[in-house]
Amino acid sequence: MLKIMPHASAPVEASYDDEKKTTEPRGAESAGTFKVGGQSGNWRLYPVKKNGVDAGHILHVWVKPNTWKKAKLPREPETSTPRARERWCKEAAPAIFKAWHEEASKAKAETGPEKKPSDISFFDFAKLWTNGELHEQYPDHVKKKKKSSEDDAGRFEWMKGLIGDVALRDFTLDHAERIMRAVPRERSASTRRRYAQSIHKVLALAVYPCRLLEAHPLPKGFLPRVGPGKAKNYLRPDEDATLLGCTKETDDGFPIVPLARRVYWGFLSREGMREGEPIELRWSDVDLEVGGITLDENKSDDPRSWAGDPGVIAALKAWREVHPLRANDGKDPPPRDARVFVTEDGLPLDAAHLPRTLRADLLAAGVERPELHTTTNARMRLRVHDLRGTFVTIALANGATESWIADRTGHKSSAMINRYKRTARTVMELGLGKLRPMIDTIPELAALKPREPSRPAIRASRRANLSLNLSPDLSLGREPRGRTRLT
Repeated sequence: MLKIMPHASAPVEASYDDEKKTTEPRGAESAGTFKVGGQSGNWRLYPVKKNGVDAGHILHVWVKPNTWKKAKLPREPETSTPRARERWCKEAAPAIFKAWHEEASKAKAETGPEKKPSDISFFDFAKLWTNGELHEQYPDHVKKKKKSSEDDAGRFEWMKGLIGDVALRDFTLDHAERIMRAVPRERSASTRRRYAQSIHKVLALAVYPCRLLEAHPLPKGFLPRVGPGKAKNYLRPDEDATLLGCTKETDDGFPIVPLARRVYWGFLSREGMREGEPIELRWSDVDLEVGGITLDENKSDDPRSWAGDPGVIAALKAWREVHPLRANDGKDPPPRDARVFVTEDGLPLDAAHLPRTLRADLLAAGVERPELHTTTNARMRLRVHDLRGTFVTIALANGATESWIADRTGHKSSAMINRYKRTARTVMELGLGKLRPMIDTIPELAALKPREPSRPAIRASRRANLSLNLSPDLSLGREPRGRTRLT
């Protein structure tokens, strides 16, 4: 008996049908079938060549559908002839087959019995969606969950406490209606609809592409209708200037509205990004030399780039000079992979608490308009997302085109931008004007703004050019005025 497998402590008893001739697959030197413990398997032996030179042989052993284990034959006298190699394979193949199944059984015993698709619960399947596993298995049909994954996971945990861990195949319309009845009535229509959408989406994925259900158990009209919605708010230019210009301090000398947050609020109102997008923005995404901003990863998976507002770019240049993450004890600019917008301690901004923080900063700065701080049946109090609405509203009121706005906001349809047109007409009729340049609105950054040359300095420069017998127009890079006399 040849020693063929280092992990095989004893020869494996395998039976062969010598009278049954096996047809060698294309390219195989030999092939055969065997039985181990009532299970059937087969093997194939392929020669290997590298650069036209014989490099030995590889044994392929079938262990389960679409799964083959490979082993390289040793270069020994016992395998120097085709007959000796075939005898080696007949002994090695059953050993490999048995070892693989023993390891698979051991792994199964450690992890517990595998759940059949029909046994999975509704909430276990929902977890596969929220944690991204379904996207990995079906990337063409299941979109990757992003920001809303945590919100959906929280909703499913709340639902599980209501109806228990019901099996996916047993989930019915009664379970869905029980959940919807438990959603508080005071919640908005859009919030109630999101609960229903989460349930509907999980069951739709179970139908296809996962094919765990034959049909969707919820009727077509299950999703609640979207109501007219509450009116949204925006910041007026004077309110924006008051917020960004707030330099009040506490009795201990700490700023009431830190500079880091004012830079973030001002950027949102002037560039129109979603509140989560600037949080992930890096210095490498902002070209301060030409004034370009690039956003490759976003909610709509639509990479975009645009020319930033000149006042914003100038403010970011000044912000980089006092950024909390400056390198080399503040002597060098922050790394290119550092976040642009951070807290005063250099930590990432906490998106969950930003809406409350924004309203608190407005009150601290003296912006007390009631519509910004009170929610009624007709109007919502100010949210961070409304700074994006401020950008669209002010831009429309001052004649910006929809395409110019969409290049910055990432809106894919005119319908979304049209929602702001009524408010934009009001802003235009009231003559509220534009937002002030960001670099001039934040005092700490305005102090770092490079000074423009004064008029006396410009006149002195022109006199210096004249002393060199140069035309003032040529020295400024312009064509000379009037006619040029040819000599």
